[in-house]
This record gives sequence, structure tokens and C-alpha cells, in this order.
Amino acid sequence: MLCVTGALIQAICTILFGFLDQIEDKNAFIGGSLMLRFLSGMAEAAAWNAGMTILVATYPAMKNTMMALTETAFGTGMIFAPTLGSALYDVGGFGLPFWIVGGIFAVQTSTLFYAIPKSDFYTGK
Repeated sequence: MLCVTGALIQAICTILFGFLDQIEDKNAFIGGSLMLRFLSGMAEAAAWNAGMTILVATYPAMKNTMMALTETAFGTGMIFAPTLGSALYDVGGFGLPFWIVGGIFAVQTSTLFYAIPKSDFYTGK
């Protein structure tokens, strides 16, 4: 549940980042930016740690491989994200990259409900 909640908060924060350029007051802009970044960082830490714990518990014999694949996927995203973000910015301005990525996060978060194996604790058994 922590993984799903963290991912959902990340999606919402990412979408909201796209609206920051509409804040005209300098202090409100800085405050909103810091608040969203703080919430997003906390949510990312929760989702990442819970997700890694779920992976290790689900694949105990392959924990190193699963962690390596996860890090590889994360690193690949870090390589291609600036290029994709720049292209989306050119097409739709400041908000479009945040809205597209946040929307993708939200859709992926909805799949987590079905993809994460249910534990005895989670199901109440």
C-alpha cells in the first residue's frame, strides 16, 4: 500500500508542477515549488523503498538481478528523460512535460493494484 500511495502522490505532484508557471507572486511560486518538491521526494522515497522490498520478497533467489534490472530501468529513464522533456516543452510549453509524465505515472500507479502480489498481512489472512 505504501508503494501505491507513494506512486500516486508522485503522479499528482508531477501534474501540479506543470501549473507552477501560472503563479505570478515570487514567494508563492517558490513556496509552491518547495512544497511540491518536498512531497514528491517523500513520496518517491516511500514508493522506491517499498517497491524494492516487494521485489526482494517476491524474488528472493533473484534479488540482486531484480535490483540491477530496476536500477538499469531507472538509469535508462534518466538518460532519455531530458530529451523527451525538451521535445514536449517545444511542442506544448512549460506544463506539457509535467502533465504527460504525471499522467503516465497515474496510469502506471493504477496497474500497481493488480501487479503487486498480495501478502497475508495485506489480505488479512
